[in-house]
Amino acid sequence: MNKTNTNGRKENYIREKLRFQPNENFHSTLTAFRAVLDNKYDAWAPDNNTDLNTYTNQKGIDSQETNAYSLKSQYTKGKMDASFILSNSNTDLVHAYDGDWGNDDFWLEEPYYFDPNVTFWKYEFYDSTARNRSNQTLEGRASYGDVVVGYYTKSLEEKDNATGWLFGGDAALAASEFMFDVSAIYGQIDRQISDRLKMLANVRKENNEITYYGTASYFDWYTYDLAPLDTVSFNIDHDLWGGKLALQYLVNNQMNIYGSLSRGYKAGGVNQHPLLSANNRPYDPEYMTNIEFGLRRYTDKSILHLSAFMAKRTDQQVSISSQQRDGDPNSFIFYIANATIGSLSGVELDGSFRVNSALSINTSLGFLNTFVDAFTFESDSGVTVKLGDREAAHAPKYSYSFSLDYENEKGHFGKLELTGKDKFYFSDSHDEISEPYQLFNGHFGYSFGPWSVKIWGRNILDARYATRGFYFGLEPIWNEDLQDHEYPDRKYVSFGDPAHFGLTLDFTFE
Repeated sequence: MNKTNTNGRKENYIREKLRFQPNENFHSTLTAFRAVLDNKYDAWAPDNNTDLNTYTNQKGIDSQETNAYSLKSQYTKGKMDASFILSNSNTDLVHAYDGDWGNDDFWLEEPYYFDPNVTFWKYEFYDSTARNRSNQTLEGRASYGDVVVGYYTKSLEEKDNATGWLFGGDAALAASEFMFDVSAIYGQIDRQISDRLKMLANVRKENNEITYYGTASYFDWYTYDLAPLDTVSFNIDHDLWGGKLALQYLVNNQMNIYGSLSRGYKAGGVNQHPLLSANNRPYDPEYMTNIEFGLRRYTDKSILHLSAFMAKRTDQQVSISSQQRDGDPNSFIFYIANATIGSLSGVELDGSFRVNSALSINTSLGFLNTFVDAFTFESDSGVTVKLGDREAAHAPKYSYSFSLDYENEKGHFGKLELTGKDKFYFSDSHDEISEPYQLFNGHFGYSFGPWSVKIWGRNILDARYATRGFYFGLEPIWNEDLQDHEYPDRKYVSFGDPAHFGLTLDFTFE
């Protein structure tokens, strides 16, 4: 297209807050929010081009328009505190992309030689989905002294309408309605047992109900008309509970140690692909049990936090994808399934040290070990495939950050930051791995009165680092011996943001 903005971003936000406080015991805050994101989507290339050149000929879209508000009211008197929170949001989204990442001239070149005049079909795939998502929440909370109780409810409804080469050509049109209703009660006690020992305990009981209804139609080449696929209708509900017990011991005025045992959960759901088997349609909630120990130390010049954790994941949710047909890059079935058991453990260290009144050093370091037990799923060929028995996806073994922060009394300020991550698996569905990377960020500025101006840069050294990766057969490679096209599986990646610079101007109303 000879354009430089086909993956460009144009985002506008506005937020207003109105606070009402008739007396010292009661206040209410109304927040209104609007976001308009007119973003484009063109992040992939068949040759994994690190120069960020793409070859698509159909417009990618990743747009969003959201209108939302929340109302929070709080009453406090003595040891009693009561709050009420109401929120509502409505969002329209469009996501569309060129599924083959190329164009006719590109596919006609070596080594593809894909000529529609010979094949009698074009190597062209497009997919577009429009979504409307409506979400309402209501929460009431009351506390007296060190005891808190509350009730929470949420109602989410999403309507999707998709057109194009859907589900690998299994459908040309699809529409669905997804509803997710949640209600929960919770309680917490935060009690000082002695001068040095403190206890925190909480529990949450939740019920959620999921309803899904989807229809789809495919193009019948015999009748040259649309024909319906089977309707997908599903209803499922789960009862979930989680909680935490933590103890904190004050060693002295500068150091405390703590330990905790917690259980958390992630809701289950429904996979929408119309041709999935009934067994693969729902997926169950995932639970995690975590044990953590830590130390916090404070001095006039430094802060240190060290923690170690170990967790077990039960019915771990994994994202499965497999290509269903050679020569069809959109023929992926994406769905979530439950593996057996997973685990993770690690150590985190973060701290800060003030060198003088103007300069401070901040650093963090994390080490993570993960493991997903072996699990099986049915591939496109009907053969059962075994996966897992390795580290989890998107779980680098180490990550770190180091920064120098400067701010003097004359209003000058600045920051230099180095961050980095180890390699990681791109997906639970294949064994492709990223490369380790480091990013250099920074800013400097000047404050004067109510004004502040800042020049900033992210990924200043313009590093190329992969954030996502697929492994499948996209490219129609011509095989001279077979006199036909082959579609070998290979790794395809999309990259994080290149060097990014900007100017920020702030004004504070006194």
